Amino acid sequence: KTPVIGQFKCKKKSKSAVPRQASNARASGHIEFVKGFDHQLAMTGLEKMSHVWLIFQFHLAASKAKPLVRPPRASDKLIGLYATRSPYRPSRIGLSLVQIDQVQGKKLFLKHVDLLDGTPIFDIKPYHLESDVAVDPQLGWMSEIENWKYELSHKVLKKLAWLKMDELEDFLFGSLSSNPLQKDRKRIKKISDNQYLMAYRTWRFKIQVDSKSLFTKVLDMTSGYSLEELKNKTDPYSDKKIHQLFLKTNFLD
Repeated sequence: KTPVIGQFKCKKKSKSAVPRQASNARASGHIEFVKGFDHQLAMTGLEKMSHVWLIFQFHLAASKAKPLVRPPRASDKLIGLYATRSPYRPSRIGLSLVQIDQVQGKKLFLKHVDLLDGTPIFDIKPYHLESDVAVDPQLGWMSEIENWKYELSHKVLKKLAWLKMDELEDFLFGSLSSNPLQKDRKRIKKISDNQYLMAYRTWRFKIQVDSKSLFTKVLDMTSGYSLEELKNKTDPYSDKKIHQLFLKTNFLD
């Protein structure tokens, strides 16, 4: 049995909050090593490195894997499991390239991480430039993906800066950098000819989509709660207070 050397600690608790790839993630956190593997000497040298590979477990993924999956970026295509990075794997073992922030005592602080709080860590390996970069790689189905561009309005940027919720920006990148109109994969509602309302948990984003130029502009973001819902004392997501403050704030253009 492979021992767990530590757990990743961060603010992200929900699977929906995890970005699709570590390189695009704004999330940060640290590894807390378990007793017996918390050797400070074992981290000697990491303070001079910028990146490491994490070998971890998808501890909240379904235990049953399927031979064909539909990656978010593949639209309607079914792809073989082993040709994807789907978390629903027979072994539930994951691999991520993450950036070192700092080594502090017996803790390793990381940034640009696509892991959830409590993720078991099996091993840490250094990134090697001479062996970890492929020469002339063939990307198969990934080379056929349409790469969308998107832009955030000034108003949206101000609101995101006020909220300080990295997961919202990670959600926008993941949803808008590939086809944003996948209605079976995304919570999206048409409100006019080229405008839609896209939902993430209790937040709503008004977007304008140009399918010909593969471009999306995020026009505005609003609370998904009605005033009546905010008055209700039940708070399943424990976020009504931030929504109430958000609605009271005047975000001038």
